[in-house]
Amino acid sequence: MLDVLLVDLLHSGEGKLGLVFALLNRNVLLDAHLQEIAAQAALPHIRGMALTCLLTGEMRWPTGGTQMVWVDKSLGKRRLERVYKTRPLSVDVPMLLVLETATSDKARGVRLNAADGLIAHRQNPEVIPRIPELMARLSNDLSPAMQGRMEFLERKLAEEAQT
Repeated sequence: MLDVLLVDLLHSGEGKLGLVFALLNRNVLLDAHLQEIAAQAALPHIRGMALTCLLTGEMRWPTGGTQMVWVDKSLGKRRLERVYKTRPLSVDVPMLLVLETATSDKARGVRLNAADGLIAHRQNPEVIPRIPELMARLSNDLSPAMQGRMEFLERKLAEEAQT
């Protein structure tokens, strides 16, 4: 069954696959295929979801429930949010390989996730020597969101180099 769903995740262009992927996150067997999904899925949002799982080191899926959360207590504003469960990944992730693949992705949203991952893993000894190269790849994207992330990363790296 997982094999059939995995083929769909990799090759199908059907829009509802995001929910399928999220629900499959409960299954530990999916963990071994995350890198393949993050690199090769036909749909960018599926590649982005798999990348997020790899970068955070956890799988996340909706429980079906909702909860009220405060937006602004002083104004009495709340909103309804989905409730999610999480579990840690059951496989070791070669973070440098994951970031190299993601920074070269053709979809801007995936590259934005890669930039967030590069920021989060900037102190990983495996990643440190390749940060300038990865930043150069991402700096080619002229979107304000990417430029803001690259400026933030440069600032953080400069601050950390001084301490």
